[in-house]
This record gives sequence, C-alpha cells and structure tokens, in this order.
Amino acid sequence: MRCAPVIALAAAFAHALAPRAAADDQMRRPPVAVAKADVHDGPAPLRVCFDGSKSYHPEGKAVVFRWDFGDGRGAASEPKACHVYVEPGLYAAMMTVTDDRGLEDARVVVVSVRQAR
Repeated sequence: MRCAPVIALAAAFAHALAPRAAADDQMRRPPVAVAKADVHDGPAPLRVCFDGSKSYHPEGKAVVFRWDFGDGRGAASEPKACHVYVEPGLYAAMMTVTDDRGLEDARVVVVSVRQAR
C-alpha cells in the first residue's frame, strides 16, 4: 500500500493550492469594451464607421478586437472599422475585446438600414 501516502500528499497539495487559485481568479479583471458608430440609421447602402478605440483593460494589458457586423458579411479585428450594409434591416453590430487570459467584454451597436427611396 505504498500508493496511499502519495495520494494523501497529492490531496493535501491540491487543497493547499485551491484557496489561492480561487483568490487569483477573483482578482482577475476583464477588459472593458466601449463601442460607438458614426451613424445609426439611414438608407441602403449605408456605410457605418465603428469606433472601439476607447476600450481598455483596467490592468493595462493588451486586448484583441473582434467586430461582427451582424449581417453575415465580414468581420474586422481593428479598434476602428467601417462596414457597408447593403440590405435593409435592423442589425446588431458587436465588438468583443479579449485579453491574454481569455477574459472578455462586448458591446452591441444597433444599426437600422431603410429601403432606399
């Protein structure tokens, strides 16, 4: 029964680390997404320029940007991005910022595209 001491030691080690790991998780702060658009409605085709450059990480870490324009026609990975909506409809453009630990925040900008007259 030489395994029992090893198992007991492993269990004690895991128990000793568990409270510290939980405290580390509580101290992790996610990035903060801030997004806006230069226009929110207009006739098709509608060119909208989005700006997420005011997004930040409270701990000063770098963030990765991802824009999904909500119409299934492309995406972007820059803080600022422009997109042309060609079909009338109501679209939810979402910008997500993610840090190096996978923590993220997202904001939605609603765009309304009307039928051209």
